[in-house]
Amino acid sequence: MPKKTRVEAYAQIFLRALEQLVILPDRLTRTELRLWLLLIAHCEWQGGINLSQRAMGGILGIAETQVSVAMRTLLDEGLVLRERPARGRTWLYRLPTVLVSRMPLSQLHWRRASEMQQT
Repeated sequence: MPKKTRVEAYAQIFLRALEQLVILPDRLTRTELRLWLLLIAHCEWQGGINLSQRAMGGILGIAETQVSVAMRTLLDEGLVLRERPARGRTWLYRLPTVLVSRMPLSQLHWRRASEMQQT
């Protein structure tokens, strides 16, 4: 029996929204763009991000304070969403489905509607 090959992790990026919300406004610095691309690379199912700010700083080689400032900018721009945790004190971050999706397209409409209710 042949060995089953697994598909590499993927994320779908919606190019028109990317152009309108990220590229054309030209408001992000190099560090903020690097952090946002790192978040896309590490997003999990349904756009969740399971990475601490300390780990983000370690991967990018920048201080935690710079990660915090860059994350605040990404939150203000709407490129990252923040959710209050069910337990504990650590914020949960997600990527908005308007820009990035890592789920079946059949669930996309429902997820976007729930994001619109939260904002």
